[in-house]
Amino acid sequence: MMLAGTAKTTNKSYASQQRCYLDFCNDNAVAPIPATEEALLRYVMFLHSSGRKTGTINGHMSAVRHFHLINGSSDPLINTPRLTLVKRGLAKLAPPVELRAAVTNLHIGAFFEHLVLTNYDDALFYAMCCLGFFGFMRISELTHPDSGFNPAECLTSLDISWQAEKILVLLRQSKSDIRRDGVTISIGSNSTPVCAVKALQHYLNLRQALFPNLCAKSSPLFVGGDGLPVVKSAFSLRLANLAAEVGVEGTVTPHSLRIGAATAAWRAGFTDSQIQSMGRWKSRAFMRYIRIYSDTMSALNATLGNQLFSV
Repeated sequence: MMLAGTAKTTNKSYASQQRCYLDFCNDNAVAPIPATEEALLRYVMFLHSSGRKTGTINGHMSAVRHFHLINGSSDPLINTPRLTLVKRGLAKLAPPVELRAAVTNLHIGAFFEHLVLTNYDDALFYAMCCLGFFGFMRISELTHPDSGFNPAECLTSLDISWQAEKILVLLRQSKSDIRRDGVTISIGSNSTPVCAVKALQHYLNLRQALFPNLCAKSSPLFVGGDGLPVVKSAFSLRLANLAAEVGVEGTVTPHSLRIGAATAAWRAGFTDSQIQSMGRWKSRAFMRYIRIYSDTMSALNATLGNQLFSV
């Protein structure tokens, strides 16, 4: 019951990290519960010496906390001033983290010029980019997990509802939907080439012609030219390569589409609450996704100067 309080992916990560913690305790003759601050300090230094990055170490600490709580013990990270100082020191000494780049609608528009949309695989890739961007979607929502395709959890053609000037996309499961009630995203059509509605319709027309016998209920929405579900690695590689080709600087991952959507919405003047709602964020964590470019900063400073001198 308590495990249901966290997402499946989180539980999977915790399980792996908790095994690491228990192995450490066993190898060093340390009692895993309740963990003393001294034991946690040794564990953190063990993780650091093993090459784990600061974010990964923090994840391991969260897993240790979770392990204690589900086993009826108190939070071991409370009142640990030395541990706090050590983690802070490791964070300061760590090399700066390279932020993932934002892939915005402008970049997807540049993709359009490099693709031949009469080609099935190009149409497939473009539809995934447009849907991922306008739907603020995570890669786990676009593709299937490593465990395999499951129509009860992954996108199928039946999860797309076509209405006048928009589509409704049913996500049967997502990171922020802990109860797995399902979340429906509404995506409107627009008059530009970067349009999720038109891109998805075009792709599905080609898919129907190439694979007329695919079952809409039991087949994934996105199927490669080989007839197999699109996997994360294949989409990630093509996105990164094409992004570099059109001049996107920095590290590009599928999450760059979600980052790009938040950035583009902010630049377009959407409010924080609107962006949070569109991206299905439960907190203001989305603020970390917004990339403020130099031209925007210059415009903001110019506006500030004009307002100050007009007073």
